[in-house]
Amino acid sequence: MHHVHFFLNFFWYRFFPPDTISLSLKKQRVDLTVSSFHSTFSGYGSTASAVSSIALTVATVRGTASKFYRCETLILIEKKSEVSDLKSQLRQLAGSRAPGADDSKRDLFKKVISNMTIGIDVSSLFGEMVMCSATSDIVLKKMCYLYVGNYAKGNPDLALLTINFLQRDCKDEDPMIRGLALRSLCSLRVANLVEYLVGPLGSGLKDNNSYVRMVAVIGVLKLYHISTSTCIDADFPATLKHLLLNDPDTQVVANCLSALQEIWTLESSTSEEAARERETLLSKPVVYYLLNRVLIIVAVICLPKEKGGLGIRDIKNFNLTLLGKWRWNLFHHQGELWARVLDSKYGGWRNLDEDRRGSNESFWWQDLRSMFQPLQEGNWFQNEISWKVGFGARVRFWEDWWKDVGVLLMLKHPRLYLISCQQEQFVQQMGRFSDAGWEWSFQWRRSLFDAEIDVADRFLGDTEGISIHPDRQDKWVWKGDSSGNYSVGSAYKLLLGDSMDENQDGVFNELWNLKIPSKASFLLGD
Repeated sequence: MHHVHFFLNFFWYRFFPPDTISLSLKKQRVDLTVSSFHSTFSGYGSTASAVSSIALTVATVRGTASKFYRCETLILIEKKSEVSDLKSQLRQLAGSRAPGADDSKRDLFKKVISNMTIGIDVSSLFGEMVMCSATSDIVLKKMCYLYVGNYAKGNPDLALLTINFLQRDCKDEDPMIRGLALRSLCSLRVANLVEYLVGPLGSGLKDNNSYVRMVAVIGVLKLYHISTSTCIDADFPATLKHLLLNDPDTQVVANCLSALQEIWTLESSTSEEAARERETLLSKPVVYYLLNRVLIIVAVICLPKEKGGLGIRDIKNFNLTLLGKWRWNLFHHQGELWARVLDSKYGGWRNLDEDRRGSNESFWWQDLRSMFQPLQEGNWFQNEISWKVGFGARVRFWEDWWKDVGVLLMLKHPRLYLISCQQEQFVQQMGRFSDAGWEWSFQWRRSLFDAEIDVADRFLGDTEGISIHPDRQDKWVWKGDSSGNYSVGSAYKLLLGDSMDENQDGVFNELWNLKIPSKASFLLGD
């Protein structure tokens, strides 16, 4: 029945809030404003646990206009005795190294944090919490840092007790603990303790672990807001600028950029030097320098795992391999509907080799064509395909890469190409079948000069031994795959180039094959 009364009163109070509430607490009359009522009971809500903690009887309305209510009974569970019990238990465990002590501390710390989050004042446990933090358990450290950060600003004298153990943790061998301790130390936000931040921040900015440096950079910004003069006198902005230009970790660089921009923006109103530094920070040379560093980092993480990278795909090279797949399919599937549409609109795969550009070409077709110009030096796609000539109906004799001579025939024999009457003809049109087999029939604009006889002999040597099969289709063979068919994977490996060379010592290959969590292997690789 009390539960029903509680909910009736709760909803009545929520929808018709009074200006003042009169409560009876342990037979003593107490007047509370609505705001203080909210602050007292905001942690309880209307859950079942709150119902068991607070029981209200039906309120008696004494005046509708003034919205003054009188609650006949209010029963609160006293938290004072529980806090005292926690204090004695924490004191017993302080400095204890007995088996299971850390587990007991965890349970007590959880109760303390739970009471703190619902608004119960547990600041009296400050000393005991600090003493119990002398442990290597990182979970206990985190809960203690949370507790300290919550009460330090409102209790400067108590915050002084935390300096020693936080400074000690800033020198811990575990980088995670160093970073967490430094973050908590900078979060105390007590003006008379800033002198204790300078040393740990200076060490943190030089730490060999990127996480600690990242936390230290944000700590410098916090110090600036607490005590601007201390931050400037310690020359921390200059240190951040050095990290911005030289630190290998991208997150540290990003934090430096953000912190410096905020510091110099605030300082620029009173300092011309800060205004110049802010302009330099956003200048093109600095931006280009940072972009180049990002490209270098991307190149490293895109290395295969056996080379020390993360095996992340390089988007630029991967897109090139996808464009190569389009080029391959355009040639081998010319009879399909989609290929015929592209042929009618853009001229098909053959138009990809043309230098001229149409006015109605899409950006996709322009990108596809620009990647595969046959005369372009180092064309990776053309270098990895070879022609397997069937009837020769799709292979241009002079202008296609159908002969394994390392270069187009038109480039190897330019003088003969210029006087040829068959410059754009296909292989099929360059000869005929006879009883003896295939015979070439070359046609020239004029008779050959004596000086061209040797050139013609070499040319005929390049065309000897070629078999033309009228019952076979012309096709490409992809050299990068044993099947002879183009694949995105084989093309991607080709584009990685030298980065795919075998690692001599095999250290990275063994590292990635270890049966350990991926996070651990990543940190080892770093």
